[in-house]
Amino acid sequence: MGLVTDRMLYFVMADFGDDGHAFVETDIARNSLRQVIVDIATGDIKRPVQILECNPAERICNDVTQDVAREVHARLSDGGDGCPDHLRDFIDINLIAGAADYLDRAAGVFDAAGAETDSRRKRLVTEPATRIRQAAE
Repeated sequence: MGLVTDRMLYFVMADFGDDGHAFVETDIARNSLRQVIVDIATGDIKRPVQILECNPAERICNDVTQDVAREVHARLSDGGDGCPDHLRDFIDINLIAGAADYLDRAAGVFDAAGAETDSRRKRLVTEPATRIRQAAE
């Protein structure tokens, strides 16, 4: 197989906990934006941190993390199962704080008591929720 350099290639950096961050290994035949979105939404790629879109022939590299987060959020919203724990930070950091909880509320699985006991989650959830509630009134 010759060099595949005149096409977009996608690199996903994930958080592997104590082992740190690393790029996820991907078969070149499956390397596409659509497949990255599917792999993240279905849990094949857990705890994504950053997604880069590169074309070596054109010497370009773009951070498409927020675009992917929006697409993953849309797929999770359509699924109606809420936001998996391994995607909460990815969704909240790249969209808006509380976006993951929005998915849980829409699915009827939001744990308000759990969110209240975790101070970090409380800050992420309460401030945007208050602003949304005030805007709706």
